[in-house]
Amino acid sequence: MVEIDKNKSSLRAENQDKTMRLEGCRLIDNLNYVDHRGSFKKILPVVDEIELSNFPICQVNLSTNTLAGTIRGLHYQVEPFLEAKLISCIKGSVMDVLLDMRPTSETYGKYASYRLTPGSGSLLVPPLVAHGFQTLDDETTLLYLHSNDYSPDNSQGVNPLDPDIGISWPLPISSISELDRNLPSFSEAKN
Repeated sequence: MVEIDKNKSSLRAENQDKTMRLEGCRLIDNLNYVDHRGSFKKILPVVDEIELSNFPICQVNLSTNTLAGTIRGLHYQVEPFLEAKLISCIKGSVMDVLLDMRPTSETYGKYASYRLTPGSGSLLVPPLVAHGFQTLDDETTLLYLHSNDYSPDNSQGVNPLDPDIGISWPLPISSISELDRNLPSFSEAKN
């Protein structure tokens, strides 16, 4: 017999209670089919999610991370290569961070964090919202669906260690690229 798990995870409820809400950013429940063999997860299209019904998938990426404490980000793209992302953790867990870089947004310059696990759903990230994460477990893997192609000339970032943003990473940093460590601060990036 197949069971359909439509319940919201406790992590999702915990995320919504403890983080700032950024417009358009949210966890979306996945539809899980579970039986004696294991499970099958439907990530896209998601039932009743209007904004995803026309989500063009231009790029699919896997991010594999060996060590807990690894930091990646904060990355986003600008015109004419704006992109939305749908991010799912398929192994391990992360603290996922979104920084609002939309100048006309009420939450411009603010960030929200979410704990993503294989059971927490997928995180919808709209264009001009910078994305980054810290792995909470060894051997963590994230799946990304992108609405546009990667463009090195239109790729931007904000330093995830910028004290003016004040992200409280939960673990000591085990690994971060020199590129991410040397990204501009928020005040430099917004100019």
